[in-house]
Amino acid sequence: MHIRPTQPLIVRINPNPILKDATMTPLIPDPEQEPTIRLWPTAGKACGLGRSATYDAAERGEIPVIRLGGRLVVPTAALRKMLHLHETGTTEPAA
Repeated sequence: MHIRPTQPLIVRINPNPILKDATMTPLIPDPEQEPTIRLWPTAGKACGLGRSATYDAAERGEIPVIRLGGRLVVPTAALRKMLHLHETGTTEPAA
């Protein structure tokens, strides 16, 4: 029996789920470039939600969605407004 040495578990936690990583790349694109985004994973992950919680929130009306056939998409501008994002992707208090 061969026993492998234990390797340290490295967990990387992103303190800001709206940004992809430390390079500060926004998950939510510019509404001019992409007017709608997918509910899951794009909008859900930006809100810090898992798949089921994302669809539940959309069903309750907590995430703005548009139904296109059987597909749910999120208006980018509405999501950015809901999350209080400035156009550059930084957070800004609601006016």
